[in-house]
Amino acid sequence: MRARSIAILFFQFFGMLALAHQVVAADCPDPDLGPASTTARNEIWRAEVARQAREARKIQPELILLGDSITAQLKYRSADVAFSLYTDVFTTYNFASSGDNTSNLLWKIEHGVLDRINPSIVMLMIGTNDQACKRSRELVEGAIAVIVGSIRQRLPQSQIVLQSVLPREADLIDIPALNNALEKRYRDNPQVHFVDLTALFSSGGKLHRELYKESTLVPPKPLLHPTAKGARLIAETLMPLLQHLVQSNHDNSE
Repeated sequence: MRARSIAILFFQFFGMLALAHQVVAADCPDPDLGPASTTARNEIWRAEVARQAREARKIQPELILLGDSITAQLKYRSADVAFSLYTDVFTTYNFASSGDNTSNLLWKIEHGVLDRINPSIVMLMIGTNDQACKRSRELVEGAIAVIVGSIRQRLPQSQIVLQSVLPREADLIDIPALNNALEKRYRDNPQVHFVDLTALFSSGGKLHRELYKESTLVPPKPLLHPTAKGARLIAETLMPLLQHLVQSNHDNSE
């Protein structure tokens, strides 16, 4: 009986590993497919995307947030102080989902999350999870450009605040070069405002460990996610630009 129980647990464990592999593989289309490739992650994720779209249409946000876990964690209670800097000023909706890469976000956009809303500002931070897909820096830059173009096509009146990919440990796509390329691409674009946040989290090529959640873990993991303080620093840096853009939109509409 004991041997049978162990065997069942063994097969359940490896069954879970196989399922996890399938999910990860589904998140990463072949890196050579090009920057416009899209993928849905799983049924639970697709249901969450549909729920987000319904909620956003009900509240008609002035500010929307798109991204991965770095932005999604603003939904956590521990980040209330940071998120309230946005919500105290704007009607805000956070579309970000942990684990999303550029393909996942593009799938969301192509499947309607931006339909029937009219935000003044779209905040975007995406790209760090593309490292797990072993994509090149050039491919990630192209994918972000496709996302920006898709947003502009659907929301032609909205201003886009494109945040830099944050510095992290285990950098496989040359994040500084990616951010430099994005800054150059959008330098003269009146509707896309690139904001480099690198200096908040590093200096002289060295990360400010105290601003990353992973620095407190035992054993430590590679630095990736900002602490609540780090999230607040991002919000404080962005708020003057966000307020300026909204005021400019109001002035131009009068």
